Amino acid sequence: MRTVVGSNPTEPTISKFTITHEGLHYMAHTRTVKSDWGDVSRPSKWDEKGFVGREGGRDIFFLKYKSFRHTRKGFTVYTFEDEIGNNFILFGNEVTNESGDTLDEDACYIIKATVKRHQTNDWGTKPTLDTVINRPKFLNTIGKKE
Repeated sequence: MRTVVGSNPTEPTISKFTITHEGLHYMAHTRTVKSDWGDVSRPSKWDEKGFVGREGGRDIFFLKYKSFRHTRKGFTVYTFEDEIGNNFILFGNEVTNESGDTLDEDACYIIKATVKRHQTNDWGTKPTLDTVINRPKFLNTIGKKE
C-alpha cells in the first residue's frame, strides 16, 4: 500500500484503505457494490473492524438494525452493525424506514447517511469503536435473514 504523509507530523497518515491519526485507525469499507440506489459501501472479508467512512462524508451503507434505547435527555439511540460487526450509532426521535414503518430488529436496510464522528464508547462491558451517523435516508428494506 502506498502511504502519503502530510508535511505536518500531527496530520493523518493516509493509505489506500485506512487513515491513521493520533494512533487510531479509521477503516473505510474496501469495496462498493452497484445497486439501484447507488454505490453501496460494503466491507470486504479482509477488512478489520473499526471506524467506517470519513467524518463529514455521505455514503450509502448496508446495515442491520440491532436495538434502541431511550436517554434521560429525551432522545433515542439506535444501534446498527455492518456485515463484519462494525458498530453504527444514530441519535434521533422515531426513526422510520422508507415506508414510514418502525424499524424491525435484526432487519437489514440500505441507508444513505452522513458520518458525523468516530468515537470510542466505554459504556458497557468492553469499549467499542462507534461510527456515529446522522441525516439517515432509508432507501430500501432488505428484510431479515430466515
